Amino acid sequence: MPKRNAFGLSWAMPRVLARIPVPGRRGRATQGQEEAGRYAAAGVASPGDSGALSHLDFLRFLAALGVVAEHYAQYLLQQAKHPEWMPRTEFLNLNVDLFFIISGFVIAYAYADRVGTLPQYGLFLRRRIARLAPLHWLTLGFYAFVAAAMVLLNMEFTYPGAHEPGCFVAQLLMVHAFGGCSTLSFNFPSWSISAEMFAYLLFPLLLRMGRRLTLALSIIAMGAMIAVSNGLPFAAEHPWYLWTSGAGPLRALVGFLFGLALFLVRHRLVGLPGARAGLLLAFAGFLGGGLAGLPVSWLMPCILMVAIFAAAADMQRRAGRRLAGQDLIARLGPLGDLTFSIYMLHMPVQLIVLKLLGQRLLHLDGLPLTVLAVTAVLVLVGLASLSLRYYETPLRALIGSPRRQPKPMARGPAAVA
Repeated sequence: MPKRNAFGLSWAMPRVLARIPVPGRRGRATQGQEEAGRYAAAGVASPGDSGALSHLDFLRFLAALGVVAEHYAQYLLQQAKHPEWMPRTEFLNLNVDLFFIISGFVIAYAYADRVGTLPQYGLFLRRRIARLAPLHWLTLGFYAFVAAAMVLLNMEFTYPGAHEPGCFVAQLLMVHAFGGCSTLSFNFPSWSISAEMFAYLLFPLLLRMGRRLTLALSIIAMGAMIAVSNGLPFAAEHPWYLWTSGAGPLRALVGFLFGLALFLVRHRLVGLPGARAGLLLAFAGFLGGGLAGLPVSWLMPCILMVAIFAAAADMQRRAGRRLAGQDLIARLGPLGDLTFSIYMLHMPVQLIVLKLLGQRLLHLDGLPLTVLAVTAVLVLVGLASLSLRYYETPLRALIGSPRRQPKPMARGPAAVA
């Protein structure tokens, strides 16, 4: 099988990005037997190795870009003195809930049969920490350095609580969304990483509950997300899609639970008609409704349907069905490998490219600043590629390696790193 470029998509990416190597996935582009053997010896899956979940992989890449678009757009609106338009971008917050749903499905897909014993559970947590912690710690160190420099230079903090020293240890341990920190701090999107760790801790329990209550779990998870997002009394003043520190783990848990429920009924999804068309319509409804200014809570059902149809399309593809545009989705799927890197690096890139370079050094505003923001997204994708290849992947193999080689087991669904 001929090798593809880093993304398997050289015609769609700038050449400078196409030359950046990204470890491939089983059955698609690879970096050769030597690299595959290195990961196997380390006891960890190669990056993005989630098998044939191309729709979900590409969907999480789009969700990451949606989060970037929201934060960059809000920054541009602030600088343009149009804060009244900022609520129009809040619907993009639901991309984080989509992350949690996809995570629940993919984690169950990879580890459902590998957390049954205490050693397996320990290895599972070790690998999840190995996946999340290196880049989290790097960005935490970056913001700690920025805070120290601002103190030494006697500069005023725009958000004083964002560099609260008491939050540093909680951030280091990735428990800052559990109540270990009362406010968003340092690289603030990392609250969702902490919240997802909460779901990982409960994963075996949730899986055991789900296997006995599969259909009920699906209904409960969907009902909870729709009910809460439509404004139950305790959520009226602080809606679901704004829950971060404190209530963030509950938000993550419900999304993760819904994704797990989808996994448990995955065989029924094979028979769902019109999965690809339903996915496109649901995604278009989400974007169109959001841009038209519909209440964010009304858009939550669209997010749920996006996840359902994407999972159905992947399960149908695994069942051997030939879907229209299947080869294109297979090429786009590996972009999902960059999701976590894009998500964690987009605020540091905003600080350096837009605030430091664009405003303080070049004094840009209006259209030039907007053009720079688009450029920053391209820089972000390139930086994410480099981070994944040269920083995250080696440390993931180092931290995630089991202390002793596990006994051989029958090959199940491909694992995700």
